[in-house]
Amino acid sequence: SSVLGSSEMCSTCHQLSYPGAKQAFYNTYGEWKATPHAAAGMQCQDCHMPAVAAASSATRFTGQADHSFASKLGRALTVLVKLEDDQVHRGTPLDVDVKLQNTGAAHHVPTGSPYKTLSFIVELQTITGEILAASPPEVLSRQTSTEAPYDTISDNRIPAGGEHTFNVSLLVAHKARAGS
Repeated sequence: SSVLGSSEMCSTCHQLSYPGAKQAFYNTYGEWKATPHAAAGMQCQDCHMPAVAAASSATRFTGQADHSFASKLGRALTVLVKLEDDQVHRGTPLDVDVKLQNTGAAHHVPTGSPYKTLSFIVELQTITGEILAASPPEVLSRQTSTEAPYDTISDNRIPAGGEHTFNVSLLVAHKARAGS
């Protein structure tokens, strides 16, 4: 059925509004609908249920929709990092600017339930993977009121085509081994 391959089918579970709400509680479909992806005719299934080679019968192979509903964060976000200094000195803060760009998801990142969050931690590691310094988490989320109609209080998620920037300062302890 063409309905099964349409984003409107996805909206039955991924769009939910409470009466009197200013914004939908689940708004993935609405987020998608406002993007150039929707205007170009892309459907949710194009990314989340791509065609894969599979046996459709005992005698022939054909393309079938992948039902794993994969979501790959690496396809959705581009991460750009700018260092204030190209050297790390123990006891001296290293400032790091991070820019997260939603270059691949046709909806906000993260999307779905407002209880879903996405945390980013910037780590400075040695070549062997030893962590010398780590930032506190940078959390992307949408906060809603605790009672119906669950209006949005704050939202720092990244819309399709949008970006989120933050800065961290990493400090390598004086006792860290030199030359790591």
